[in-house]
Amino acid sequence: MAKKSKESVLCFYVFFFIISFNAISVSAENCDATTGIFKHNSPYDNNRRLIVSTLPSNVTAHGGYFNGSIGLGPDRVYAMGKCAPGAEPDVCSHCIKTTSEGLLQICPYQTDAFLWSGNETLCLVRYSNHPFSGLLVMEPHAAISNTGNLTMNQTKFDSVWRNLTFGMIAGTTSSSSGANNSSKYYVYDVAPVPYFSNISALMQCTPDVSSKDCNSCLGTNVIDYENCCRGHLGGVISRPTCFFRWELYPFSGALDKITLRSASPPLPPKETRISGGIIAAIIVVIVVTIILIAVGLNIICKRRKQKQEIDLPTESVQFDLKTIEAATSNFLSATSLDKVGLVRFTRVCS
Repeated sequence: MAKKSKESVLCFYVFFFIISFNAISVSAENCDATTGIFKHNSPYDNNRRLIVSTLPSNVTAHGGYFNGSIGLGPDRVYAMGKCAPGAEPDVCSHCIKTTSEGLLQICPYQTDAFLWSGNETLCLVRYSNHPFSGLLVMEPHAAISNTGNLTMNQTKFDSVWRNLTFGMIAGTTSSSSGANNSSKYYVYDVAPVPYFSNISALMQCTPDVSSKDCNSCLGTNVIDYENCCRGHLGGVISRPTCFFRWELYPFSGALDKITLRSASPPLPPKETRISGGIIAAIIVVIVVTIILIAVGLNIICKRRKQKQEIDLPTESVQFDLKTIEAATSNFLSATSLDKVGLVRFTRVCS
């Protein structure tokens, strides 16, 4: 019965990871076997399960961060639990609990393992067979990237992305207080990409390391993402000491909303280009229009000219009396003018 129960739990977590990452590419190495392995129900295994089971209450009781150990000699287990700053106690406790259960399943025999997880908030569970508090630990590491590809100019996007990420690293390590608490080395920021979308990014180091080590760890995460996943639409790079995630939408945890992205980001404005055929058609229309206008103007000009040649002047011609008498020989009948016309003329002038 116990064996069947364990298989059911394992199947649940395998199903969970398949469903959670169906839109992303996963290359996760959360378990480190180089430091050793152990047998099931061995003293180390029992101590591991015991300290992991107490992490939810210990983390919430210590303000979101706890580092402790249990056991003696080679069976001693060192463990750490941490929640992102501002997480409600019940949310933090639930995140630590589910992350611990998942880690026990995916790393069943390795003496060293870690897992950054959570949907409502970001949390970390880590255990090892040797002390690690205050040490920079870079391996193993896990890489997760969205399978969607960037649709805008990569060079322009990279400029905004790098300014955001490297600026966040500098801000994370320079402004953190000296106390080892959940608020140390944590930053979430957003940068707009013109005509595209907003880049949201989250960075976190464990509060036990120095600012120099935190800077080095986060910087390696950013560079690793560029080397493995440049051109994708978001992803995660995590190590035992630090965590880095970025997306094109707001988020708060390690995996929240990562499978809910169905709509593509708005595309950048495309350059409008007119085909050669359309340009040729426009030119033909313009030329024909000009020719028709020229022909019409020519016809109108010719008609006006002909009308001017046919029309007689309408103004009356006036002569003085002396001129008329000279032309008619003082109105004598011997004039060579037509008599009828003369009579008519004399009648008019009489």
